[in-house]
Amino acid sequence: MQISTKLSASAWINTVPPIVWSAFFLTIDYCKQKNVVWLSMSSLLTSLSALIELSVAPVFLLAGIAGFLNVMSGRLGRISDRVRVAERHVHTLTDDDEAKKIRREEILVLWRRVKAINWAIGLCVSSGLMVCSVIMSLFAGELWHINLRLLVVTLFILAMGLLILSLLVFLAEVRLATRTINIVRTIR
Repeated sequence: MQISTKLSASAWINTVPPIVWSAFFLTIDYCKQKNVVWLSMSSLLTSLSALIELSVAPVFLLAGIAGFLNVMSGRLGRISDRVRVAERHVHTLTDDDEAKKIRREEILVLWRRVKAINWAIGLCVSSGLMVCSVIMSLFAGELWHINLRLLVVTLFILAMGLLILSLLVFLAEVRLATRTINIVRTIR
């Protein structure tokens, strides 16, 4: 015997909490007072399809930012592993050993790299959040018929600025990595 999980319209209405209905009717009253024009389904679909076309570019940008984050987090993991190995190795050397001084210098550079890559990751994540805010603002402006063009442009400029800063900090970390290679080369 199969039990039906479908509710009739009247039974469904009874399952919705009263506060939801209150909010729904207050919204309708507010829209009537503000003379909000309700769109037909066909105009809504046309508007929605144009909006989706407009939001495709920020979505691709978000995918690129995710790729950068993947690379940066991979580098952070490798740097952390290298710090652990170097710190373990420094304890096996004698205090007056020249290799111990060089190894300590390497550890200091590695910790600077950790700080730099953390900053780059933070800036990149902030850029991604700004891109998400751009996409959300595009849809919210269209849904509620609010002119959010200035907000969208501002958020997009912020996203690009944060991404540029992130890449510059990443470049600084790569230069520090090159310096670390030169330090390690003098040990061996």
